[in-house]
Amino acid sequence: MRPLEIALWCWLVGSGVACVAQLILPSRVAGGSDWGLAAGWQREVAAWNFALCVAILRVLFLRDEACQILLGQAIVVLAAALGANHVAAARRCPRFTHTVGILANGVGILLVVLGLVMSK
Repeated sequence: MRPLEIALWCWLVGSGVACVAQLILPSRVAGGSDWGLAAGWQREVAAWNFALCVAILRVLFLRDEACQILLGQAIVVLAAALGANHVAAARRCPRFTHTVGILANGVGILLVVLGLVMSK
């Protein structure tokens, strides 16, 4: 398995966990943030995570390196934006959900960037 594929599998697991957490434990996830609970928003975040899981699975099973690279690049942009949003919230009000968001997105970016560099 190539490094980028490993990174994508890690993102699949992380996005799957986030999806389930947003669906099953929305008040707990939201309660650990500065943003508070909005059930519709939690479901929307879960839907985004589910869609990312579907895209990752499709790209992994296609085994098309160009598609994997494109999705990896998109994930880096998405994770940078999400991570920055958690940093901004954590600066206002340090909470558990933001710490997890910062760390998960940061590690996720690192894994994908390493996978992209090693795929060249």
